[in-house]
Amino acid sequence: MKNINEMSIPELYQEIRRLESAVNKVNEGKTNSSVAKELAARYMEKISAMYARANGLKRKFREKLGVCPICGEPGKHSVYYDERYCPDCDVWIEDRTGAESEFEGGLPEKPSMAPHLNEA
Repeated sequence: MKNINEMSIPELYQEIRRLESAVNKVNEGKTNSSVAKELAARYMEKISAMYARANGLKRKFREKLGVCPICGEPGKHSVYYDERYCPDCDVWIEDRTGAESEFEGGLPEKPSMAPHLNEA
């Protein structure tokens, strides 16, 4: 099995289904050994990590396309802030975590709070 950091989204979901099937057999009592129960607990941790990885990949893919993470519509670009945003959902599309802002007071929390949103 590949490392989860090397898996594509379809590979992650295929492995999640396989692991969930094994866990379900233990939970339904079809496998009663203590080893199986220990493996089921480990599988649950791995499944959580795989879901987190898949969600992270999907978020990066949406950001690359400039698609809103809420409604899925293409975002608009603010030349002034050099950021993509969704005017309907009032969110910035790019992940701004830890980003330095060159603007006095930083980038507004929401696009609707940005006074110069559509200025060049």
